Amino acid sequence: MLTFSEPSLRASDPDAPVYGPVRFIGRAGLVKNLAGRCSNWQSVLLYGGPKLGKTSLLLQLRWVLERQQTPSWANPAVQYLDLLDQDIRRKFLVGEWDQVQALLLDNCDALMVEGDRLAEKMAYYAQRGASGQAVVWAGDRTWYEYAKSSKTELNLQLAPLAVLLNNEARSLVGPALQPAQIEAALQYAGTHPYVLKVLRTQLLAAEPRVGTRVVLRAVAKQLEPFFEACVKAMVPGERRLFRWLAKKGKPVNPKEAAKAVKAGSVKQTADTLCYLGVISRWNLEAGAMLQANCQLLNDWYLAAKRG
Repeated sequence: MLTFSEPSLRASDPDAPVYGPVRFIGRAGLVKNLAGRCSNWQSVLLYGGPKLGKTSLLLQLRWVLERQQTPSWANPAVQYLDLLDQDIRRKFLVGEWDQVQALLLDNCDALMVEGDRLAEKMAYYAQRGASGQAVVWAGDRTWYEYAKSSKTELNLQLAPLAVLLNNEARSLVGPALQPAQIEAALQYAGTHPYVLKVLRTQLLAAEPRVGTRVVLRAVAKQLEPFFEACVKAMVPGERRLFRWLAKKGKPVNPKEAAKAVKAGSVKQTADTLCYLGVISRWNLEAGAMLQANCQLLNDWYLAAKRG
């Protein structure tokens, strides 16, 4: 049942969030982990880059929690709130949902305009301690940078997002696409869920006579605002590492990357680029490897000579 704070669902729209037993693909382990934490009244700081799937994840988590809630939970036991809505934000700050057992807060970065009111609310939750309530605070990098200073006081567990695993990405684009289209999607979109969904939608909508390269050019144009958001989320040192990885276009050992960008270590920078969704990190036989695996983003970034 839709609530007034839930985004509408449009199956054909790659920007629409998805959830449920069939539509939500990938990240099953993370959802299970978050559900377990919520059931144990633990709170979580969930963060990730643009279009990485935070809203879909929260709605899927709500869907799971509603089906496993116990009789002792109040009704409603789980509440999803989109804090981009000013009225919802106001009601949250005055305590409208303080007694809900699991509170799933989306777009928490919107709270940062509240200044002292937000600080007071964070302090209120810090004072409550173990109160029989779990809160998932979800947002982008700016929210993570703000909220991590309250990690200890709020007893927050960190939950960074990342791009999909290879098998998850294949499952996302597999239905309805031809084998050659599936391989093209994985080659050019990598494993970023949003890029994959946009490309899948365009491939399905294209006339049979339209070639894949024509579709790819249209997708790259459509994705420019998203690409700009990804670049805006990075600081100069992170862009330097991303540029080098984009030029490589293949898995690279972190030590090789550190040497190339003249850094003692790239771990912290790579961690950030991973949760921003612009690179992936794989554990292969040769050890941990870094890769900028979205060729559409790589080509766009390199062509514009961005620093």
